[in-house]
Amino acid sequence: MVAETVYVFGAGINRSVKDYVQNLRPPLATDLFKQALRHEMLNESGRQELEDLFAYIWRYWRYSVEDLREEPFDLEACFTMLQQQRIEADADGDKRQKEMISQIEDHLTALLTRYLAYIELFSDTASDLGKVGNQVLAERAAVLTFNYDTIVESAIEAAVGTTDESPPEEGTVPDERLSYSEYKWNRALAYGVRFQEVHIQQNMGVVLAPVMGERFYGHPDNELYPTPILKLHGSLNWFIHTSRHSRPNAYGSTKNPKEGSVVLASGYPHVRHGFGPPEDLDSWILRPMIVTPVLYKDLVGKGVVGQSWRRARKELSTCRRLVVAGYSFPPTDFATRRLFLEAFADSPPKELVSVNPSRSVAGEAAFLCHFRNKPLVRENLEEFFEHP
Repeated sequence: MVAETVYVFGAGINRSVKDYVQNLRPPLATDLFKQALRHEMLNESGRQELEDLFAYIWRYWRYSVEDLREEPFDLEACFTMLQQQRIEADADGDKRQKEMISQIEDHLTALLTRYLAYIELFSDTASDLGKVGNQVLAERAAVLTFNYDTIVESAIEAAVGTTDESPPEEGTVPDERLSYSEYKWNRALAYGVRFQEVHIQQNMGVVLAPVMGERFYGHPDNELYPTPILKLHGSLNWFIHTSRHSRPNAYGSTKNPKEGSVVLASGYPHVRHGFGPPEDLDSWILRPMIVTPVLYKDLVGKGVVGQSWRRARKELSTCRRLVVAGYSFPPTDFATRRLFLEAFADSPPKELVSVNPSRSVAGEAAFLCHFRNKPLVRENLEEFFEHP
């Protein structure tokens, strides 16, 4: 099925979300610490857990915790430096340095994902986002998003409502219950990719064994949806098995048989006390499957992220109407520019809508998709839904 309309969402669409107490908002690339340091997760105990991260930032940027509370700090620069130092340590065979840098990366990633998961709980404060689910369903649109959060998925679930079906009982999920979903729309079938391990949505207190992907997608009712939500930078509910132990010297085995397998979680294993990476039953570390904001991103492999980018090119190249909302085409994100230039090389969209208070973004989008007419410009989602 070819989607007539494709929505491209960036972090800007979430800025109307805020928590009820402190008016905290989803972070942009430079204000994660300014936001998170106002939350109790980074109280004295939380800051102590991230002591190595704060020491690292002080060593190379001379920003104290107090500075980070007030001043913008570039996450892309920090993640990129960590990435390059880890690669260099690996090339030098310096296992101790590599592990130290990896742990700091874990802490920064955990802070980012934990804060995002917290602020996502308040997505109902943004009435404009509540309309997104209805619009996507009504238009049978494909969605490309650079956001890690699952706000779009939640909006669609709210639009379709819950099922009357009772959840599977605790333990191994029988074959006849593999298609269960709490909602009439199943996230596990919506991402345009297949996962090696799927955790079926479960109610509080009910523990269901994970289902291997081959078995889950082998069920006749578990075909992937024809119009996908493509998470181009990964997602809060995606995790990857590693061969790193939470306590490296405490275990004999050095190889995780599931290493590299990607897990679709039913919730957020990282929403918990502490900032260490989540671990599975054998104490192997599960790494959040997100493309952190580094300058050099690996987006072309055979994994779920690479598959998502290739599918995104296909969806863009065949769409007639393109809506770009809350994304500003940052100059360092060449992968997205390449995606647009290649997707629209043969045929630009018939209609282009930019949802962004900056009119320069509309011109950039038009340039990248070879759109020669005047794009429609809407300042925000509220205005877009009033005058689509």
